[in-house]
Amino acid sequence: MSTSALVSDSIPYMVQGISQQPDQIRKPYQGEIQINAQSSIVDALNKRPPTDHVAKILTSSASNAACHLVDRGVNDRYIVVIQSDNTLSNTSIKAFNADTGAESTVTVSVADLTYFVCSDPRNDIRFLTVLDDTYILNRKITAAMTTDRSPNVTFVEEQKFSDLSTSAATGSIHKIIGDNDDKFSTFFVEKKSGDVFEETVAPNNLIRIDGNTLPHKLTKNGTAFTLDKDTWTDRLVGDDDTNPDPKFIGKTINAMFFFKARFGLIADQTITFSETNEFDNFFRTTVTTTVDSDPIRTEVTHTRISEIEHALPFNEQLMLFSSQSQFFVESNGPLASDTIAINPASEFEMDVKLAPVGSGVNVYFGQINGQFSRIRELFVATDTNTHDAADITAHVPQYVPKNLHRAAASSSEDVIYFLSTENMNRIFCYKYNWSGTEKNQSAWSFFELESTDSILWIDIVENITYLVISRSDGVYLEKMDYQVAPDTNLDFNARIDRKVALTGSYNAGTDTTTWTLPYEVPTATEMVVVKRGTGDDKGVSVANTRPSTTTVASTGDFSSQVCLLGIPYNMQFRFSKQYIREGTGVSTAVGEKMTLQTGRLQMRRWTVTFQDTGFFTVEVNADGRDLKTYTFDTKIINLTSAKPDRVQLQTGAFTFPVMSENTKFTCDLKSDSYLPAQFIQAEWEGFFVSHTTRM
Repeated sequence: MSTSALVSDSIPYMVQGISQQPDQIRKPYQGEIQINAQSSIVDALNKRPPTDHVAKILTSSASNAACHLVDRGVNDRYIVVIQSDNTLSNTSIKAFNADTGAESTVTVSVADLTYFVCSDPRNDIRFLTVLDDTYILNRKITAAMTTDRSPNVTFVEEQKFSDLSTSAATGSIHKIIGDNDDKFSTFFVEKKSGDVFEETVAPNNLIRIDGNTLPHKLTKNGTAFTLDKDTWTDRLVGDDDTNPDPKFIGKTINAMFFFKARFGLIADQTITFSETNEFDNFFRTTVTTTVDSDPIRTEVTHTRISEIEHALPFNEQLMLFSSQSQFFVESNGPLASDTIAINPASEFEMDVKLAPVGSGVNVYFGQINGQFSRIRELFVATDTNTHDAADITAHVPQYVPKNLHRAAASSSEDVIYFLSTENMNRIFCYKYNWSGTEKNQSAWSFFELESTDSILWIDIVENITYLVISRSDGVYLEKMDYQVAPDTNLDFNARIDRKVALTGSYNAGTDTTTWTLPYEVPTATEMVVVKRGTGDDKGVSVANTRPSTTTVASTGDFSSQVCLLGIPYNMQFRFSKQYIREGTGVSTAVGEKMTLQTGRLQMRRWTVTFQDTGFFTVEVNADGRDLKTYTFDTKIINLTSAKPDRVQLQTGAFTFPVMSENTKFTCDLKSDSYLPAQFIQAEWEGFFVSHTTRM
């Protein structure tokens, strides 16, 4: 016998992003679609931050560029951009203030610029900033020695250092062969004035690293930069046997790093560390004894392919990444040749085109998964020496696209952004939150810009995200503030992309105010104009037209106040299908109670709780019925003509009807308005008709 009951349930929070698991086992508070909405533990589900226009930095569009943030603190950040199409004539390096877009002077010679000629700057060029110096590597250039040699002079062989005669001619070269009692190898000395003999390099020996083939150095001087090949220290003592060439000579260099006061270069399986605190020296300064500060030459020995592609200093250790394995560089005491060890950390395949990124106590790296990507979160428990890399895309296996090329993380905001060449206008977002050792948030979604936009690069400093975006008319620098603070003279943050504050020009003859944009936008693209000020009408939008690609016009005089202009964007969140779940019994493998399939759940209505919200719509699309749209709008229109329109954000609950079986409709929260939309939780009620009784 069938029984019917009025039932209800709640979605207590909406900050877990989306899931691609079957509806029956998906967590009910995870969504099916989330676009242009961020999941915040504090601010709940809210419309993502807008992009603020900073500057147009290049006059032509770009499909490929290498970019890097030089961060020297507040008001001292610069974006370096390198372009090349494998020809010197189209190879360039530029630097721009990250907060104003002002171009800095970069002094560079043609000879030094030649080093950056490549076909794929995004993958071929890598950066490393140490204080005021930024090392820039071209991974396609083979490192080499020059043909410079020490003087080819005749030298005198001596058995022991004590055999040297003080009467030897000044400037004469002597080779100390040594004997079985010596604790050092053969070495050379030069007679100086008086009784002084000084260790020197062997005659007719290659002595100089070719700076044209090694990373070049971009040095910051105030607001200007100078690019030059570095001056690497020569081999000053010993010979090829006692003081051999660095292991990267004759090879292409894959990666650079800075670790424990040493600069390092990686070529295939070899790792070469500079002398301690002498970043430009890869040769020993004496071969008569071994000191802890000597350069270190080592390599990875492993049963699997171990060509190292990336190095990441992390948690007082150096992590190395190959296509199939991950390693830790460790030392028992000061980092030196006799204390260094390279130990396997984990055995996960890796997409080496995506540089790993550290955030908090974890390191994140990608894996190729057919047409999509997996992202792994490597956690290192130092107290147990166990290493694990959880798949944080396990519940969204076909969401993050392949060909990832950039990851940017913020440990202050607990968010990581990913870019892919497959969807150039999207930012794939992973939002997480840890409470001790428990992760209470693991949310995926994506931000989406205009379909014609190509995001070339992204980075995060604290709560500010920097973006380099290519468009048909050039390349632009923009910013996003994760904390979406209210705009100046407004009570909220206007959700419009390419946001800019402008003062219009009024024409009394036509009764028209015109704003001139600092960028081009097709006339068919909708623009929003928002009043900013101290009057009652602040925050109200103004109807406008598009006379040209660089102008926006409105009827009336708005020239006395600064207005915000930008492009609106759409937010969407689709609820997962909801079910009646068993109140008792064994949980499924994913932690949820079994859903009841032996009855019918007829949804009556939903209620969404919101906060500080100005506008949104709810779309209910039930099988066999027309799409129903329900709108919430807080704009207060004054009936008295003497008073202007107003905008007042509200907090409350919005109830809407559904009248459909639980599996036969979709429910979407949407907002295409410039006003904020912030959703706290939701609940639903309906009738459940059960055909059986549980034992």
